[in-house]
Amino acid sequence: MGVRRVAKGVGDLLIETVGEAVAEVILNLVACALLGCLALIAYLCWSFSPRWTIAGAGLFSSSSPTVPGIPSAIPRRVAAGASPP
Repeated sequence: MGVRRVAKGVGDLLIETVGEAVAEVILNLVACALLGCLALIAYLCWSFSPRWTIAGAGLFSSSSPTVPGIPSAIPRRVAAGASPP
């Protein structure tokens, strides 16, 4: 009885581990494909009109002052408009 339970637990663990590894590979492939599409779009935009590409990048960077996961260089009290102490 105990051996079957242990064997079932090991089998479940292996199936879960393999499933996570496959999911990780699939997500990495999707991320690489999206990054490749983004690079292709940037290349096509640049080849069409470099001025508009630079202007669009400037507008995008001015509208998004922070990158998710990277703290802002502006202190919170300044960014919130509070008066300095």
